[in-house]
Amino acid sequence: MMFLVVGPMEELLFRGIVQNRLRERFPAIPAIAIASAIFAAVHVVALAGSPTGMLVTVFILFFPATVFGTVYEFTGNLVAPALLHALHNSVIVGLIFLAPEEAQTMIALLALAGP
Repeated sequence: MMFLVVGPMEELLFRGIVQNRLRERFPAIPAIAIASAIFAAVHVVALAGSPTGMLVTVFILFFPATVFGTVYEFTGNLVAPALLHALHNSVIVGLIFLAPEEAQTMIALLALAGP
């Protein structure tokens, strides 16, 4: 389900709408950076843990978002970043299932064991 829905829908929103609107006012690099920052910040609502852990996660999410935005900028269509995003999400979920102990360690590190 994640492969078919979440990544492509997020790309439709963040690249198709947000980045396009920003491109009306800004050059490519600032538009991609702002759209990526918004993408990463929106994901904070899905996170639990300490504020520091959430901030680290936002920074981690910013990188793939800039890749998706750059791919969109160079291709001019949503298919490439949507497929890339879907692949990224699928790999993350796959790693969680294939290496659950390591995933729990990563989650604990990101949350920095905070309340």
